[in-house]
Amino acid sequence: MRIRIVDQVIEGGADVEFDSPLGRGRGRWQGVTTDHPNTPEFDVELYCDDDLTWGEQIRVLAANEPPSLSVDADGIRLVGRFHSLDDDVVTIDLGGPSLTVGTWGEPPTQIADATIEMRISILDLFPYQL
Repeated sequence: MRIRIVDQVIEGGADVEFDSPLGRGRGRWQGVTTDHPNTPEFDVELYCDDDLTWGEQIRVLAANEPPSLSVDADGIRLVGRFHSLDDDVVTIDLGGPSLTVGTWGEPPTQIADATIEMRISILDLFPYQL
C-alpha cells in the first residue's frame, strides 16, 4: 500500500500517522527512518499482530461499505471484503492490498463475500521498494 507519513505520534518514536488511499491511519514504522525528504511517500506492507475475536474485534457488517481505514478513540478501524479463512487466520481484501490476521472464536457461517470490520490496536508498517 502506498502511504504518506504526515506526523510522528511520539517525537523520535516509531509510531506515525499516515494518509493512504483508504484513509488516515496510525502505525508503527518498521523501517530504518521516516525522514526521507526526497521520498515523501512509501510503499508498505501492512501487518497486524493482534488476535481478533469474532463478534468482538472482528465482525461482519450488515451494510456494504467500501474498504476504509480510520483512527478514533477506540483505536484503528479497518473495513474490507472477506477473502479467505484458513486455520483461524482470516485474509481481508482492502481494495488492492490485503491484511492477514489471526482470529479466535467461531466465524459467522455466512461469511463469503461479506464486508468485515476489524478493530485493532496498531498496524506495523514494513517499507519496501518496488
